[in-house]
Amino acid sequence: MGEFLSSILNRIQARASTTLFAVYGSFWLMLHAEGVVALLFTDQSYIYQKFGMLKNEYLFEYFFGIAKHPIEFLIKQLIAIALTFLYVRYFARFVLNPAYRIEIKYKYNRKIMKAKQERKLRLQETKLMHAKIKQTEEKQKLKEVEKEIEGINPEAKWAKEYAKLVANKQESVIDQLERLYYDYDGKLIGEYDIPHIERDALVVCESLQLVERNSRNHNYVIITQKGWYFIKRHRNLEE
Repeated sequence: MGEFLSSILNRIQARASTTLFAVYGSFWLMLHAEGVVALLFTDQSYIYQKFGMLKNEYLFEYFFGIAKHPIEFLIKQLIAIALTFLYVRYFARFVLNPAYRIEIKYKYNRKIMKAKQERKLRLQETKLMHAKIKQTEEKQKLKEVEKEIEGINPEAKWAKEYAKLVANKQESVIDQLERLYYDYDGKLIGEYDIPHIERDALVVCESLQLVERNSRNHNYVIITQKGWYFIKRHRNLEE
């Protein structure tokens, strides 16, 4: 007996899960909404006080009873069945299916638009990457050309270093270098250990290879070809 009831309940549950029974159940609840609300939310004491009836008697008397209101009961069932038929037969055909097709088309168009935008973005990124690679290659070629020019004509490199010296506002170093040569014949320290050139200026001159120490007397320096270039540029700017 238990297996028989279990099989019946499983069959009802399986059918109730279909669209047809779900639609029918929805319409049935709409037609019996007042009774369902009374069943779920109305208190027994209130019903007995107002109608003098038990809750189940009240529900069968006014909402779910077939014995006292057979015509109304049948009409509601027929209405629920008719609405279910119309919903499944026509509403789905003329409303739900077209709406679903529109939704599918909309999602498909969104995917196409997204794919196009992603492709466009990838193309832009690829172009930007190629531009950066080309720019890097051009910079590398420019550096190689500059190195070749500097190897052939070192004055191209000296000009950059002189411009950097001027940008750092260290032109006074060239003035001191020029005075050191013309006034003191390249001698660094004079009488009473008085320096003929400031220590910082001498450091700059040596770091830039504008002077070389005299191998016989380290108190003297010799101006290099690069140093003469710096003096020449400094004089031209002053003139």
